[in-house]
Amino acid sequence: MNSKTLSPLLIALLLVVGCTPSETSQAETPSASQTPTIAPLPVSTPEPSPPANPLMEAEDIAQGAIAITQSASSQSDWQTVVQQWERAIALLKSVPDSHPQKEAAEEKLVQYKKNLASAQKQANKKTPQPSVSSTATSRQAKATVTQSSGQTAQNPPSSSPSSNASLTIALVRHLNNIGAKMYGTYWCGACKWQREQFGAEFSKMKEIECDPRGKNAQPNLCKKAGIRAYPTWEIDGQLINPGALSLEKLADISGYSGDRDFR
Repeated sequence: MNSKTLSPLLIALLLVVGCTPSETSQAETPSASQTPTIAPLPVSTPEPSPPANPLMEAEDIAQGAIAITQSASSQSDWQTVVQQWERAIALLKSVPDSHPQKEAAEEKLVQYKKNLASAQKQANKKTPQPSVSSTATSRQAKATVTQSSGQTAQNPPSSSPSSNASLTIALVRHLNNIGAKMYGTYWCGACKWQREQFGAEFSKMKEIECDPRGKNAQPNLCKKAGIRAYPTWEIDGQLINPGALSLEKLADISGYSGDRDFR
């Protein structure tokens, strides 16, 4: 093959090699108009929770204070009542001026303060301790009192701690059979008082801890049930007005038919 034949071929090859990088570069560089746009992801905004009603919550706490008052028998009980009224009063004071029931809150505030003062008097009372001499004299008098037959008089029978405990056990068994449960929190004073009414038997009851910081907390159950104040009892599938209840009251509400001499 002579030089005249090779020259056109070499020239053609050089032209092809020289154009290829330029075409590749143009193919790999998209124009600005061809750049795809990415739509922003939708962001879900949580719905705001409904505002709390301090007046309603104060009324619920007041009901608990009234329930404890009906069976309060110690300074500890009255201290719990005092704490309940103080909480209710603080909530009434937090009712804004724009609230449609501001006037009603002011009226309740006056009454709640009176109830607080009364509870404080009871809580500050000191139980007088009998003197040694009077105690000894009383014992001697009981020993010398005789009936007309000459036999020593006996004190009237009274409920023993064991019989009271058996009554509480029967009530607890009844409440468990009907699926009763108590919603409460570990810091709630009225809840503590409610537990004390049952004594050791309360450990057999179903209690739902509503504060996430509490032991075995189940706040979702409390939220689902619509619990707003503590303690709140659920009996036969129905929520009872919030507040601590005496054992007699629980027996009435739950339809307990046994003996109710719990004290």
